[in-house]
Amino acid sequence: MKPRKLFTFVLCLTAGLLFTSCLNDDDDNDKKTITPLTPQQRLAQLADMQSIYSGKVFFTNDSTQLIDSISGIDWSVLASDSTLTLRNLPMKVLAHGLPNTELKQQLLKSTDTQSITADVKPFVNESNSQNYYTFWVLPKEYKSHFTVNFGDTSHEIDIEYDYQMTVALSFYYASMTYYSTGEYYNRQMVAYFLVKNITCDGSKYYVNRVFFLKGEKA
Repeated sequence: MKPRKLFTFVLCLTAGLLFTSCLNDDDDNDKKTITPLTPQQRLAQLADMQSIYSGKVFFTNDSTQLIDSISGIDWSVLASDSTLTLRNLPMKVLAHGLPNTELKQQLLKSTDTQSITADVKPFVNESNSQNYYTFWVLPKEYKSHFTVNFGDTSHEIDIEYDYQMTVALSFYYASMTYYSTGEYYNRQMVAYFLVKNITCDGSKYYVNRVFFLKGEKA
């Protein structure tokens, strides 16, 4: 299998829970057999995915209405507690989708990063795709919290995530339904995060944006 081009895997993770791989471009006309995972299979998949990953975060840039990316992003999967930890998400990623407020301007120019911890839940087995795994990647309690400093004041920010979202990732694509899921194959991983709302100092902003990770084992 070979990695797909960016525009291909962006579009392919939109068909619900039973989707084909966004990490390869094989033309496979054989019918796939989807079966539930046994507890042993879940543990084996998590053990296989366990590692530190390095890659990029992709998001919609408000200025261009195109998909943008930032490299140097690191995350890890730990099998013992079934978690994915995104270590260094740039704050500017979360700025896109906000209304034109001081919060947005401060996040856009911020060099700070934050971490997000999510549950990883493998959910299907495709009998003709050995070592290809699909999984939910759900931020803990669908929320994350952090503090940023600007205007000589600290500001409390809460992020609310969703597990399903209909959105256009860029100007060139029609709206599609995305899920808070991921894929793993041959040391590569894609993982989607769906940001529903951002609240700063009690003011809530509806965002409805998707950002996603793509990388491989370090």
